[in-house]
Order: sequence, then structure tokens, then C-alpha cells
Amino acid sequence: MAAEGVSTTGGIRVIGAVLVVAVLAACGRDASSRESAGAPRATGSIDSGHTVSNVSPVDAVDDCGLLHAERFTEPLELARYYVDHDSAGVFLETTPVTDSVYLCPNHLPGPDAFTVVKDTRLRLLARTDTSAEVEFAGVAAGTVGSDSTDHRYLTPKPAAIADTFRLVKTAYGWRIDSPQLPDWVSGTTVLRRADALRLRPDAADSIKAFLARPGA
Repeated sequence: MAAEGVSTTGGIRVIGAVLVVAVLAACGRDASSRESAGAPRATGSIDSGHTVSNVSPVDAVDDCGLLHAERFTEPLELARYYVDHDSAGVFLETTPVTDSVYLCPNHLPGPDAFTVVKDTRLRLLARTDTSAEVEFAGVAAGTVGSDSTDHRYLTPKPAAIADTFRLVKTAYGWRIDSPQLPDWVSGTTVLRRADALRLRPDAADSIKAFLARPGA
């Protein structure tokens, strides 16, 4: 028998309401757990020579100076453009051309010497959707540096030379990652600019002889 003054009906209603709330909360947790367990996770892998379809082309960090302008659509085109300008001595001075060819132009060194070359050629070695390698080859006479009077001298080192351009595909076309300003300048260019370069007469004679003979 219920105690005097206490309504059993009201107590039952309160207990029922509490049970309903508890059941609903449990159902909500179960549904949330099922959704979390069944949700797809973004995963990807890169096979040799392939890229994941949802991966954007490689981009450089903001502070490295990547030029946000569409330029080269083919890696060999870029390598040839670079070598043509390098051969002409364009990179012996500060030039905006570096902004359009390099992945990180703000990180480039400032070399004070360059290599005198001839008979240069390029060959595509490898390419994927986001990277490429292009071989550079040629014949070198040696390295030109500056003396204490700011005249240029040649350190002879005749040899066949080779290097590899490593290029990266960005959202703005292909860019060179390395090598950084190798400065392969044509011997013909050096002689033509001998006065501006303050080239020593003995260096000029050595370069003339280098250009006149076949090979190194």
C-alpha cells in the first residue's frame, strides 16, 4: 500500500520519462559509433611511375619564390631553354629569368665562377606525371674565376662533363629543382664578352685553342 500523501501514479510517470531519455541517449551513441566505424578514410599509395589521381602537382613553399605563372609544359623544353640562356651567359648576372625556370629562385646561390663549355647536348632520362630527369653533357675547358684585381682567369681542366637536371611539375608548369645555377657558359660567349668580363689575354688564348680543337 502506498504511503499516505504520496501519489504512486506521478512517481511511475517520472521513472518512465527517465528510462525513455536513457534509451534514446544509448541509441544515439550506437548510431554515432556505427557512422564513425563505417566512414571511409582517405588513403593513397604511389606505384612506380604513377601518381594518385587526387594528388595535386608538387608546389613549393610560399617563401621560396615560386613564380605563379604558367610557363613550361614539357621538361625537355625547360632544360633546353635553361641551357641556351646559360650558354649565352645570362645567369652570370642577376636576371628575372631565374624566377621562371627554378622551383625555388629565392634559395639560389651566388656563384663567383663558371665553367667554359662547348658541344653541349640534352637527353630525357626519365619522366613521371610530377617529375623528370634530363641529362646534360658537353665538353669543358675549365673554370673561370676572378683574381684580386677583378680580372678573370681560366683554370684549365679539359674534360667531358655530365650532369642531371631534376625537374618538378608544379601547378604552373615544370621547374628546375637542381642543379642550382651550374653556369655552363659557351666558350664563344666568353670570347665575345671578353672585355666586359675583364678576361685575361692568356685565358682568352686558352679558350680559343679549346674551341679550335675537336673534343676536349
